[in-house]
Amino acid sequence: MIVPLNKESLNLFAEHLLREVGRKRSGEASLEKGLEAYQKFCEDYGINIQGFFPEDGSGLTRSNAMTSQTLVETIKHVYDGPYREIFFNSLPVAGVDGTLKNSFKGTPLERNVRAKTGSMSRVRSIAGTMKTKSGKEILFAVMINNFDLKSSETSKLLESILLSFYND
Repeated sequence: MIVPLNKESLNLFAEHLLREVGRKRSGEASLEKGLEAYQKFCEDYGINIQGFFPEDGSGLTRSNAMTSQTLVETIKHVYDGPYREIFFNSLPVAGVDGTLKNSFKGTPLERNVRAKTGSMSRVRSIAGTMKTKSGKEILFAVMINNFDLKSSETSKLLESILLSFYND
């Protein structure tokens, strides 16, 4: 379930997975119980949830809010845990597959970024891991909200931000 969810950004899968987490933790497969389980997970592992206001599992409502810090801390927990390889292999690879198949082609980011993307009108985000020019692996989250740019301009902005990380 995690591979198509991340590679192709299947929002219905994300909604279902959140409810399944709620069922596993409380016995009730509901949005409320899934969100409670994620918040408890964050508290248990010291992930900062100040500024975190979830409303759904897919991120498609404008009522959702999360800081890049919360997102990176969540990614770091997975990165340091036993499911690291499974999770990171489920992420799209820049210039290769999934939602990043046509992104960053012909740049140093191609094949060096594994990340989940998100978008809706005037919102773009990308979060995951990348290998830098020096070979260091970094975790990142970039969120652009309320922008007034064309989609192609926003893509170039994201690319320039990631390239600044790539060049250490």
